[in-house]
Amino acid sequence: GALARSRRRVIGQYKTNVQIEEDQFYRLYEAEHLVSERPVRLRLHLVDQFLPRAERDAVARRSLRAFRALTELEGKVGWVPQIVGPVDAFVQDDGHVVTISPADPDQTLEDLSELGEGLDPEARLAVIRGAARAIQAAHAAGIAHRRLSPDVVHVDRGVTDPTKVMARVGGWDMARIGDAQTAASRVSMVAEGVAFMAPEVVADD
Repeated sequence: GALARSRRRVIGQYKTNVQIEEDQFYRLYEAEHLVSERPVRLRLHLVDQFLPRAERDAVARRSLRAFRALTELEGKVGWVPQIVGPVDAFVQDDGHVVTISPADPDQTLEDLSELGEGLDPEARLAVIRGAARAIQAAHAAGIAHRRLSPDVVHVDRGVTDPTKVMARVGGWDMARIGDAQTAASRVSMVAEGVAFMAPEVVADD
């Protein structure tokens, strides 16, 4: 069907292999770079071409926010191993936005919880340290993450020493550039659909 036909296509400098997710806003593919053959995850953010120009531009800016934030961060503080997110992005001629991320992100804290897999106390402390380093680096670059929750904290457990477990923070699509010190935002935890919101985001009960 349509899904099978859409599995292999060239988008920019990347070739898609398998479509792994789809909804009304985006399509997510396993893909690879045409030249280096490096595996990646390619997310095609769909921009409704029937929207007024200003609204289309706003959707495109939101889709590019994570990449813009990480580009700004790397330019100011350098590469931070505790941070994971888009490594490339571009806008297609048809207005849709493409973002490229690492191929195999580690399981998140939410994934581990759903699987019933606990972490040793030493590993928990290592995760907290890793997440704290990521946020510290972001704040040093004037970037507020705004959504530090279990579903965006990826855990690399590929070590024998639990104190060496590393957390990598993702979810930069809500990052705010240049306002790490701004007042807290009033948000609804229910509306955000997550079980925990960072204290810097919650200004209400």
